[in-house]
Amino acid sequence: MTVTQRLDVSEGIKKADWLKLQRLESAEVQRQFPLRLKGYACELVKETAQEIADHLWMEDVANEIRITEMANKVYPKLVAEIESGIAEYTDPIKEGHVINAIRKAIPKTAAGLKPWLREIMPEYAFSRGKPKNKI
Repeated sequence: MTVTQRLDVSEGIKKADWLKLQRLESAEVQRQFPLRLKGYACELVKETAQEIADHLWMEDVANEIRITEMANKVYPKLVAEIESGIAEYTDPIKEGHVINAIRKAIPKTAAGLKPWLREIMPEYAFSRGKPKNKI
């Protein structure tokens, strides 16, 4: 439905009022863009971290990897995966703001991954106490 068709449908709205509403809607979309971009970037990084951790926990047949150790294993792989994805799928000139949002969404330390990994961790990774000595 085009704008002119909408004007025909909305008999009670004057053209000037309709244009004002469109400008307000456009301003609202522009205002929310950084927030939506940040949310999208965080979700992308979170899903990537969870996929890496899920794969590593599936390979852990001895059921020994706890959440802290997993976060330490996932973090470098996550950073490498994100950077390779940025290099492969984005244009730094056109999409610089997207690249910055994705890089800012990566936690500063491996411990920052723990809340995301808790959502998918198996029961044995939740056990409390100091890990047993592996001698």
